[in-house]
Amino acid sequence: MILYVGGKWQERKRIMGIMLDLEALGYEIALYWPTYDKERASDTYMAMCAEHDMGGVRRCDMLIAICDKPYNYMGTLAEIGAALALGKPVIIVGNMHNFIFAYHPLVVCMDSVTQLMKAMEERHGH
Repeated sequence: MILYVGGKWQERKRIMGIMLDLEALGYEIALYWPTYDKERASDTYMAMCAEHDMGGVRRCDMLIAICDKPYNYMGTLAEIGAALALGKPVIIVGNMHNFIFAYHPLVVCMDSVTQLMKAMEERHGH
């Protein structure tokens, strides 16, 4: 199963760790976006990053959104919307009860990364 793991840029080191943990469980990661070099933040580079992000969402079987910190998750919300438009299941980690799409039938909400990892381990048969 191919996963896209979204989250806030400021949390990229933590998100990369989650990606590596999921990979260790046998999942494939669609895109390692935390490796982007935002120091090169030209309009052209950012456009390329946005296209790669959407390509990762198209390629994945499931999107996981790590939204458990008090940030404005604008990019992650766009990725969730794209995944839902493509009919892909989404797991949202964090309190997103004020987000209408948290109630979409393809969305499962979880309280913590620990809960996510346990569910993904069980799903993959470990």
